[in-house]
Amino acid sequence: MKITNIERYILECLGDNKYGINEINFHTQLDQKVVENCLYRLIAKGLIKLEKETYSINKDNLNKNLEELNSPSNLYREIRPLFNGLLWNGVNKKQKTLFKLKKFSLKPTDEKILRSLIQNVEDFIKDNNQMNKEPFSNQKVFVCLMDQYLDAIK
Repeated sequence: MKITNIERYILECLGDNKYGINEINFHTQLDQKVVENCLYRLIAKGLIKLEKETYSINKDNLNKNLEELNSPSNLYREIRPLFNGLLWNGVNKKQKTLFKLKKFSLKPTDEKILRSLIQNVEDFIKDNNQMNKEPFSNQKVFVCLMDQYLDAIK
């Protein structure tokens, strides 16, 4: 089963919540027709359900399809547009976009320290997530990638 990055965005927005169409529009800040089309497709795929004008995740069907939805090929296909948007905004120095790219060498002990610092950032994000207090569309995207330079350009 394949879903688009916007369909995943809507699924993530729903989370454990039950939202009406207006609440989904508020949280996603997407055009209402886009939201309606995605909701229709997600219902057809059995990933969400509609009960009394509120949408929620169909957890039974979602759990059955989770492995396939999160397969490397599906995630790669979904994440590419997100990365392209992040790179475009970063390279074009959009005001809200923080973009840093560094090539560097580290001793093994320094790499362990760096990985620990990155883990601290992940813990900070997890502990301070204000997801339910603001519209979903206000969430930040944090990406941390580290690879051997040669492996990355092959």
